[in-house]
Amino acid sequence: TSASSAMTQCASPPVVSSNGQSAEPLLTVRGKETSGLSKRVLHTGQLTQEQQQAKVQYYVDEARGHHTALHAWHIHADHADDDYETEKAKGKNADPEHLKQLKNTKERTDLAYQASLHHYNASGAGAKYHRARLAEMNLTEMIGDSTPTPAQEQQMQGHRDEAARHLKDHDEHMAKANAATKKFGEL
Repeated sequence: TSASSAMTQCASPPVVSSNGQSAEPLLTVRGKETSGLSKRVLHTGQLTQEQQQAKVQYYVDEARGHHTALHAWHIHADHADDDYETEKAKGKNADPEHLKQLKNTKERTDLAYQASLHHYNASGAGAKYHRARLAEMNLTEMIGDSTPTPAQEQQMQGHRDEAARHLKDHDEHMAKANAATKKFGEL
């Protein structure tokens, strides 16, 4: 499957129930609950320039979505941290069961934030990867049947190295996002 059709995993902010308490935070895939991990890989095969451009746009849009989730999780993680620290500060008067629950919520929101952050970075790397591939294609087209100059050859290698770097980045961030999601599901 191509990268664009693969399910993208995204952390969604917890639903706040009527009494103002936030319900269990969930990691969702396009609105559906899941504990599944993303198996997405970038499309490294042959694409047309239009397809490369479409991939760039896809990942840019995806990054925007993850940025929104990231911001929401950041707020929830801060609140969870404050709640935990406030209860912990009570010392011997702290309710052990409540403290345990607060600690769990704090850890889960932190993991959801981490997963969101890595998904955001992976999307950014995906966009940069396809942008580098597109630049390489544009240069190839510009050179045409001529013999590339040493400067053009150097430029071409630069685009290839950049694409390879972003591909590695994408895969590393996806692995970290999956690790956080897996841990989130275990808590």
